[in-house]
Amino acid sequence: MKKFIAMLLGIVLCISSASFAYADGEWYNFKKQVVTEDGKCHAVIQAYTEDGEFVWEYATEEGYLTELDAISEIYQDRGTAYFTAHGTLYALDIASGDTKWTHSGVGGSNQLCFDKYGNVYVSGYYGPNVVVVNTDGERLYIDNDGSYCWVDKLEIVNDVLNIHYLLDDMGNDDGVKTLDLANIYRESQKANEIKVTLDGDEVEFDQPPVSVDGRTLVPIRAVMEKMGGTVNWHGETNTTEIRFDGNRMQLVLNSQTAFYNNEAYKLDVPPQAINNRTLMPLRFVAEKFGFDVDWDGETRTVIITTSLYN
Repeated sequence: MKKFIAMLLGIVLCISSASFAYADGEWYNFKKQVVTEDGKCHAVIQAYTEDGEFVWEYATEEGYLTELDAISEIYQDRGTAYFTAHGTLYALDIASGDTKWTHSGVGGSNQLCFDKYGNVYVSGYYGPNVVVVNTDGERLYIDNDGSYCWVDKLEIVNDVLNIHYLLDDMGNDDGVKTLDLANIYRESQKANEIKVTLDGDEVEFDQPPVSVDGRTLVPIRAVMEKMGGTVNWHGETNTTEIRFDGNRMQLVLNSQTAFYNNEAYKLDVPPQAINNRTLMPLRFVAEKFGFDVDWDGETRTVIITTSLYN
């Protein structure tokens, strides 16, 4: 059975495929192809706009033809494109194609998923059952007990990772392995917890703030309404409208273009949907409305001062 699966992998290596990811308000078409020469191969990833315009190309390092050469689909989360090749997890900047980091030792992996902290879960055949890597490329967890399974799907339900497999090395098929994520979440929360204070009072959020490429994103309603502003969501255009002190801001989900009093501005990081909540770049919003924003690195606290309006 393992030889049969390896043969299937060999067939897949010769086929170009495509997947899609959202970047700066438009869908990117990611095509992958494996180039084979002299017994070695490498993957070539190409990014195109939805209209077919070429954006960037990325080539992995070469490796020998083994069962570990399966190239996964391209996944996207929080401005990063992820895929695996030659047993290595790659993280690329979604807009430029530049390498953010790589993490080796994930095996012949073909399935990925992400939790609410942006941690990446990788699982597949001929490798650890699951490897968990944070957004900086640091390994948080590995299950490497020597038993392997051909993974069909990864999903996180009620803080439990479900690894659905078609076949394991004992001949069992259509099963599920599980991993309780409580410990991983505790470590992630401790490492990534960000607090926000408004004139000395801590702001409470139902979805914790997150850091994306050095920018803090928060559910903006909790902050703006505490400031005395109003926040409205327009689902037909995926637009958040913020009004405060006679000024108006519009931010569109996954778009790096924001409008303040009808003037366009480019965001470093776009608004993103995380756990069914839309998170906004806090510093940009607060400073545009005239508030002071500071960062305390030791306590990981964003300090907003609104005394100008008090």
